[in-house]
Amino acid sequence: MAPRRLSQRQEMLRQLTRRLLHSELADLYAGLLCLALAALGAFAGFSGRPLGFLLAAAAVPVAVTHLLLRVRIRRNAEGVLGDFRDALDATFRKVLTDYPRPVALVRDDGAVLLANEAFLALAGRRDVLGRPIGEVVPGFSVAGLAVAGTEVRRVEAQGRRYDVVASSSTRRGRPVPQVLMGGAARVLTLYFEDVTAYEERIETLEGKREATALLLIDNYEDLVRETPEERRPAVLASIERALKDWSGFTGGMVTHLEKDRFLLVFEIRFLKAFESRRFDLLDRVREIRDGNRIPPTLSIGVGVDGSTPGERLEHAQNCLDIALGRGGDQAVLFRDDAFSFYGGTSQAAEKHSRVRSRVVSHALEDMFRESDRVFVMGHRNPDPDSLGAAIGIARLAAACGKEAAVLLGPYGDEILPFVELLAKRGRVVFVRPEQAIVSASKEDALVVVDTMRPGQVLEPRMIQETGRLAVVDHHRKSADFFKDAALALLEPYASSTCELVTELLSYSHAEIDLSPEEADAIFAGMLIDTKNFTTRTGIRTFEAAAYLRKKGADPDSVRRILADDLDTFLAVADVVRAATLREGGFAFAGVRAGQKNAGLIAAKAADQLLNIAGVNASFVLAPDADGVSVSARSNGGVNVQVIMERLGGGGHLTQAGSRLQGLRAEEAEARVLDAIHRETEHAVKAKEAEQGKGNGGNGR
Repeated sequence: MAPRRLSQRQEMLRQLTRRLLHSELADLYAGLLCLALAALGAFAGFSGRPLGFLLAAAAVPVAVTHLLLRVRIRRNAEGVLGDFRDALDATFRKVLTDYPRPVALVRDDGAVLLANEAFLALAGRRDVLGRPIGEVVPGFSVAGLAVAGTEVRRVEAQGRRYDVVASSSTRRGRPVPQVLMGGAARVLTLYFEDVTAYEERIETLEGKREATALLLIDNYEDLVRETPEERRPAVLASIERALKDWSGFTGGMVTHLEKDRFLLVFEIRFLKAFESRRFDLLDRVREIRDGNRIPPTLSIGVGVDGSTPGERLEHAQNCLDIALGRGGDQAVLFRDDAFSFYGGTSQAAEKHSRVRSRVVSHALEDMFRESDRVFVMGHRNPDPDSLGAAIGIARLAAACGKEAAVLLGPYGDEILPFVELLAKRGRVVFVRPEQAIVSASKEDALVVVDTMRPGQVLEPRMIQETGRLAVVDHHRKSADFFKDAALALLEPYASSTCELVTELLSYSHAEIDLSPEEADAIFAGMLIDTKNFTTRTGIRTFEAAAYLRKKGADPDSVRRILADDLDTFLAVADVVRAATLREGGFAFAGVRAGQKNAGLIAAKAADQLLNIAGVNASFVLAPDADGVSVSARSNGGVNVQVIMERLGGGGHLTQAGSRLQGLRAEEAEARVLDAIHRETEHAVKAKEAEQGKGNGGNGR
């Protein structure tokens, strides 16, 4: 059939070519004849001979005959072209209809011109002609497709996945037949290749790839110490049994590596189940009671990415380090260049061992002695903890015989009295960030305090301008922490960064010379972060306070300096008075725009709101010209840290904050509510999954 159709088209083309050629020759002959007759007629007319008039009269019927002949030839040519077009169109439609895969022709405005039966089945409807392709195949658009060449896009339809190859019907400037163009500049041919089975096979193979998890009993030493010796094996066996019961459905391998460490290897396809249950192994282990006086807690790091088992094990170790840096009792997963956090619902337990602080103190001294100068930098909008910690590090550098400078940018009234007192004393050098950038060199050391996030420091360029970096912070470890620091003391159990710095001072080989004003500044940082030593305190907190007291710190003097003036007191009262209590015990309030010391007032108001019955967590918004700052507080029943992390912030379980750039107050409140909703929704789903599993177990 195909050869016959081809010969018919070839014959039609030959006829068309001959007739067009004859038409062109006829035009040439007729033109030459008329020209000759006209020339002879003109010659005869000038000669005065009657022959000229006869020749002129003969030219008229010749011209009429030529015109009639040309009309006839044109009609024949148009007939041949029409027959050829109809044959071509019928053949094209036949081929398109018989093509086994979905094919559609669409104009560049997206309207469907033509489609075969396979495409109609894909669309699940027959009324597709003339409709936009985005309506027929939801999610697909011709916008942005290349004018020439081909392009592949992925689309889903009727529960199937397709690769769509889009080919332009205009090639090298040759237009397609106008009958198909419909006035459009071009026509696109869309070929739909069903890749569902292929993708499912890929997903199956991917799901069988192994993931690696490292699990650590992060309070092992305290657990052993607080458990009677005869009950210790039973408690540890209960933890291992809980792990095997929790992961048993995966058929994975559980290995007890060390006294406090386990290795779990499982297929990646089971990871979704762990995530949907929010790694509820953390809760199961915490509930173990077998003679132990304190609950055991786990930290989990999961490695997914990586082409080899060694790389996945390395990723798991990195995630475990982050989990420990955030206070433990949580799981950290790294996948697709992003971290996911689960758990973290308990306060970080105070460590009894001070080995880490002593080692870092001595290493800092060595770093300072190898450097020309020492710069100390905190976060933007410094608070007493940031200022006090910077003062302590500067005095440690001075004890090592090095010149030290504290970077200080814009600050509020909360630290103003301390800055004035210290500047008057003249022992601490304050420099503006722009001055430090000019004078810094690779031979200098930089110590960052009270933050571990590069984006929060006062002057990020100092990190590249100096040659050695150390970080001291008490916040829970975030995903974007300093990864290239030569030294890091990150201890979320600590009440404040000032507590950590005080320990570094106490372990120094050098004799630390603190003036009473400097000791007061460090003591103030501890006082503020512990709310007058009422929250997040431990034995080491009071030991650090005692060290500062010996150095001349005066608690009464510090409290007088930190006391609110009348305007601040009334501003805090106004914020609390206007607060609203939402479902779940979430209190919301806002500081008025333009309020002086808005951040300080927001933090104090958030603290005060927790004193109201029925308030589980408070969120106070402080708007300014560039955005909104959020102060979040909790009584321990709500983890405000993970809520603020959803907004790009961080902090602790009971005290956190975030900065929402470029938003108005009402937009910021909506974002906070959405973060609360998502976090509580995750918690509810995890609880329901656990209850459902428990009910199923009882049924068996």
